[in-house]
Amino acid sequence: MNQPVIDLHCDLLSYLTRPESSIYNTEDVGCAVPYLKKGNVKLQIMAIFAPVEKNSHEFGLKQSEIFKNLNEEENELYRFEKHHLANFGTNENIGMLASVESGSAFCDENISLKEGFQNLEKIIENVGSILYIGFTHHAENRFGGGNYSTAGLKNDGKALIDYMHNRNIAIDFSHTSDALAYDILNYISKENINVPIMASHSNYRRVYDHKRNLPDDVAKEIIHQKGLIGLNFVRAFVNPENA
Repeated sequence: MNQPVIDLHCDLLSYLTRPESSIYNTEDVGCAVPYLKKGNVKLQIMAIFAPVEKNSHEFGLKQSEIFKNLNEEENELYRFEKHHLANFGTNENIGMLASVESGSAFCDENISLKEGFQNLEKIIENVGSILYIGFTHHAENRFGGGNYSTAGLKNDGKALIDYMHNRNIAIDFSHTSDALAYDILNYISKENINVPIMASHSNYRRVYDHKRNLPDDVAKEIIHQKGLIGLNFVRAFVNPENA
């Protein structure tokens, strides 16, 4: 029997915000329910994502509403909670949890941090719980540096870490700059912050040298702290010429 699969990241929610999404067939969406069932995926983590742009938090809030509606309307998906662990491998339906990919999804660059945290609470209210928060995406934002930047942890990023203390929400390292990754690790150690760490969809830079892949010491620290590392099979992060 195939082992049940947990997919730590998909972009379905942001896809469903597109005006043209209703005209596509199931075959066009790799994370459609039939494909998830075929791959024996029993738990799908759905990322709430927004780029660094004006009113980015509205895009994130919209995705949380879509997640809420999926839970209420799609009978083959259900919101995963702890008590579902008892029949996790045998449940015919697919559990789903939300995550946040980039703090821009709840707090754009121009609103107050207080308002941003209120938006985050609204997102959590809509989705029930979130597995992890990634502070950035590719670009730098008010929380820190993304993969293609050199910025480290900013003051708003420190405030976000303080917010996450004892909330059982993991920090995701998949889109951090190296400086941000090291700063986060140093800050949670120095301030004795109780927060899980993980990398939802990353590979290892020692295997293939790309900024999206984890440096050895960061990967080893995630493993040391018993965090999760989910692999990423996008060709550019594996080997674009020999994959």
